[in-house]
Amino acid sequence: EEYLGQRENKLFLAGFQYDIFYNKNLDRKGSCYCVRKCAEPKFIHPEDSFFIPYHAGGDYKGLAELWNRTEIFYCYDDHCFLSYQAAACGCVSVVVPDPNVSKEKWISGSPLNEFGIAYGIEDIPRAKETLPLFLERLENMKLEDINQVRTFAINTQKHYGNI
Repeated sequence: EEYLGQRENKLFLAGFQYDIFYNKNLDRKGSCYCVRKCAEPKFIHPEDSFFIPYHAGGDYKGLAELWNRTEIFYCYDDHCFLSYQAAACGCVSVVVPDPNVSKEKWISGSPLNEFGIAYGIEDIPRAKETLPLFLERLENMKLEDINQVRTFAINTQKHYGNI
Protein backbone atom coordinates (compact mmCIF):
# COMPACT_ATOMS: atom_id res chain seq x y z
CA GLU A 1 0.00 0.00 0.00
CA GLU A 2 2.90 2.39 0.64
CA TYR A 3 4.26 1.75 -2.85
CA LEU A 4 0.95 2.01 -4.69
CA GLY A 5 -0.67 4.49 -2.32
CA GLN A 6 -3.95 2.56 -2.42
CA ARG A 7 -5.38 1.19 0.78
CA GLU A 8 -8.37 -0.24 -1.12
CA ASN A 9 -6.08 -2.42 -3.22
CA LYS A 10 -6.06 -5.16 -0.59
CA LEU A 11 -6.53 -8.75 -1.71
CA PHE A 12 -8.14 -10.94 0.94
CA LEU A 13 -9.94 -14.12 -0.07
CA ALA A 14 -12.08 -16.24 2.21
CA GLY A 15 -10.71 -19.48 0.76
CA PHE A 16 -13.97 -21.37 1.09
CA GLN A 17 -14.27 -24.43 -1.18
CA TYR A 18 -17.74 -23.68 -2.58
CA ASP A 19 -17.47 -26.48 -5.13
CA ILE A 20 -16.99 -29.07 -2.36
CA PHE A 21 -19.05 -27.82 0.59
CA TYR A 22 -22.67 -27.59 -0.51
CA ASN A 23 -25.93 -29.38 0.27
CA LYS A 24 -26.51 -32.42 -1.95
CA ASN A 25 -29.95 -32.98 -0.36
CA LEU A 26 -29.18 -36.58 0.65
CA ASP A 27 -30.94 -38.56 3.38
CA ARG A 28 -29.45 -37.71 6.77
CA LYS A 29 -29.15 -39.64 9.99
CA GLY A 30 -26.99 -39.64 13.08
CA SER A 31 -24.34 -37.25 14.22
CA CYS A 32 -20.62 -36.67 14.18
CA TYR A 33 -18.22 -34.60 16.24
CA CYS A 34 -14.69 -33.26 16.45
CA VAL A 35 -12.53 -31.98 19.27
CA ARG A 36 -10.09 -29.24 18.35
CA LYS A 37 -9.01 -26.37 20.55
CA CYS A 38 -10.94 -27.39 23.64
CA ALA A 39 -8.83 -28.23 26.68
CA GLU A 40 -11.49 -29.98 28.75
CA PRO A 41 -14.52 -30.81 26.60
CA LYS A 42 -17.81 -31.56 28.29
CA PHE A 43 -19.27 -34.00 25.80
CA ILE A 44 -22.86 -33.40 24.72
CA HIS A 45 -22.97 -35.52 21.55
CA PRO A 46 -24.71 -38.93 21.49
CA GLU A 47 -22.49 -41.91 22.26
CA ASP A 48 -22.93 -43.36 18.77
CA SER A 49 -21.65 -40.18 17.06
CA PHE A 50 -18.94 -40.61 14.47
CA PHE A 51 -15.60 -39.13 15.62
CA ILE A 52 -13.75 -36.94 13.12
CA PRO A 53 -10.04 -37.19 13.99
CA TYR A 54 -7.85 -34.10 13.77
CA HIS A 55 -5.92 -35.33 10.72
CA ALA A 56 -9.18 -35.79 8.77
CA GLY A 57 -9.57 -32.00 8.54
CA GLY A 58 -7.73 -32.02 5.22
CA ASP A 59 -10.00 -34.59 3.56
CA TYR A 60 -12.45 -32.01 2.23
CA LYS A 61 -14.37 -34.32 -0.07
CA GLY A 62 -14.72 -36.96 2.64
CA LEU A 63 -15.93 -34.40 5.17
CA ALA A 64 -18.41 -32.92 2.69
CA GLU A 65 -19.80 -36.40 2.01
CA LEU A 66 -20.06 -37.12 5.75
CA TRP A 67 -21.86 -33.82 6.47
CA ASN A 68 -24.24 -34.41 3.57
CA ARG A 69 -25.30 -37.70 5.17
CA THR A 70 -25.28 -36.58 8.82
CA GLU A 71 -27.99 -34.72 10.67
CA ILE A 72 -25.94 -32.97 13.38
CA PHE A 73 -22.27 -32.01 13.71
CA TYR A 74 -20.96 -31.17 17.20
CA CYS A 75 -17.81 -29.08 17.28
CA TYR A 76 -15.79 -28.75 20.49
CA ASP A 77 -14.03 -25.61 19.32
CA ASP A 78 -15.82 -22.28 19.09
CA HIS A 79 -13.37 -20.98 16.43
CA CYS A 80 -13.27 -23.93 14.02
CA PHE A 81 -13.84 -23.54 10.28
CA LEU A 82 -15.33 -27.05 10.15
CA SER A 83 -18.54 -25.63 11.67
CA TYR A 84 -19.04 -23.42 8.62
CA GLN A 85 -18.22 -26.21 6.18
CA ALA A 86 -20.75 -28.52 7.87
CA ALA A 87 -23.47 -25.86 7.77
CA ALA A 88 -22.77 -25.22 4.07
CA CYS A 89 -23.49 -28.92 3.50
CA GLY A 90 -26.86 -28.54 5.22
CA CYS A 91 -25.81 -30.38 8.37
CA VAL A 92 -26.99 -28.83 11.64
CA SER A 93 -23.75 -27.41 13.00
CA VAL A 94 -23.54 -27.09 16.79
CA VAL A 95 -20.64 -25.29 18.40
CA VAL A 96 -20.29 -26.55 21.95
CA PRO A 97 -20.16 -23.34 24.00
CA ASP A 98 -17.08 -22.22 25.86
CA PRO A 99 -18.31 -21.52 29.41
CA ASN A 100 -16.28 -18.29 29.40
CA VAL A 101 -17.82 -16.93 26.18
CA SER A 102 -21.40 -15.69 25.96
CA LYS A 103 -23.54 -16.42 22.92
CA GLU A 104 -23.59 -12.70 22.08
CA LYS A 105 -19.80 -12.43 22.23
CA TRP A 106 -19.39 -15.57 20.11
CA ILE A 107 -21.87 -14.33 17.48
CA SER A 108 -20.08 -10.98 17.23
CA GLY A 109 -16.73 -12.75 16.77
CA SER A 110 -17.26 -13.49 13.07
CA PRO A 111 -19.81 -12.51 10.41
CA LEU A 112 -20.32 -16.24 9.75
CA ASN A 113 -21.35 -16.90 13.36
CA GLU A 114 -24.49 -14.80 13.11
CA PHE A 115 -26.60 -17.25 11.11
CA GLY A 116 -26.89 -20.99 10.55
CA ILE A 117 -24.64 -22.19 13.37
CA ALA A 118 -26.01 -23.18 16.78
CA TYR A 119 -24.13 -22.08 19.87
CA GLY A 120 -25.19 -24.98 22.05
CA ILE A 121 -28.02 -27.49 21.71
CA GLU A 122 -30.73 -25.04 22.78
CA ASP A 123 -29.73 -22.78 19.86
CA ILE A 124 -30.47 -25.42 17.18
CA PRO A 125 -33.91 -23.99 16.22
CA ARG A 126 -32.37 -20.56 15.53
CA ALA A 127 -29.57 -22.14 13.49
CA LYS A 128 -32.04 -24.12 11.36
CA GLU A 129 -34.24 -21.07 10.82
CA THR A 130 -31.34 -18.83 9.81
CA LEU A 131 -29.43 -21.34 7.66
CA PRO A 132 -30.69 -19.68 4.42
CA LEU A 133 -29.16 -16.40 5.64
CA PHE A 134 -25.87 -18.18 6.32
CA LEU A 135 -25.88 -19.61 2.78
CA GLU A 136 -26.69 -16.17 1.39
CA ARG A 137 -23.75 -14.73 3.32
CA LEU A 138 -21.48 -17.42 1.85
CA GLU A 139 -22.68 -16.53 -1.63
CA ASN A 140 -21.97 -12.85 -0.95
CA MET A 141 -18.47 -13.77 0.24
CA LYS A 142 -17.92 -15.66 -2.99
CA LEU A 143 -18.98 -12.64 -5.03
CA GLU A 144 -16.78 -10.37 -2.91
CA ASP A 145 -13.82 -12.69 -3.54
CA ILE A 146 -14.41 -12.45 -7.29
CA ASN A 147 -14.69 -8.65 -7.11
CA GLN A 148 -11.51 -8.35 -5.07
CA VAL A 149 -9.55 -10.50 -7.53
CA ARG A 150 -10.92 -8.47 -10.42
CA THR A 151 -10.07 -5.13 -8.76
CA PHE A 152 -6.63 -6.35 -7.73
CA ALA A 153 -5.87 -7.53 -11.28
CA ILE A 154 -7.07 -4.27 -12.84
CA ASN A 155 -5.08 -2.13 -10.40
CA THR A 156 -1.98 -4.27 -10.86
CA GLN A 157 -2.23 -4.05 -14.65
CA LYS A 158 -2.74 -0.27 -14.46
CA HIS A 159 0.30 0.13 -12.25
CA TYR A 160 2.67 -2.29 -13.98
CA GLY A 161 1.19 -2.12 -17.47
CA ASN A 162 -0.11 -5.15 -19.32
CA ILE A 163 2.20 -7.92 -18.22
